[in-house]
Amino acid sequence: MKLLCLLVLSFGLTGLLRADTEFFTKVYVVDPAFADLTGRKAPGEPRADAAAATKAILEKAGITFAAGASAIYLADGSKLIVRNTADQITRIEAYLATLKESGGKARP
Repeated sequence: MKLLCLLVLSFGLTGLLRADTEFFTKVYVVDPAFADLTGRKAPGEPRADAAAATKAILEKAGITFAAGASAIYLADGSKLIVRNTADQITRIEAYLATLKESGGKARP
């Protein structure tokens, strides 16, 4: 009986934690200069490396990535694809606006 209660309690808490973390996916067309920030200058870079470089540049700008959140820059089409919480999406949009205003010269 104690084991059953523990399992129910564990699954219940997990459900509550997941309910608080809602992710959104957004696609941004960014200035090709974003590739300079990530170090990715050409198509064909392995996906894991591109994702790690993109995530690192956004983390330097103050964006956090909870478990399940992600970001990747695709040189083809100059797209930034982000999956994160609403508050972090807002931070990303502010950072991208800063980049746009500075002509892509802003550094995190």
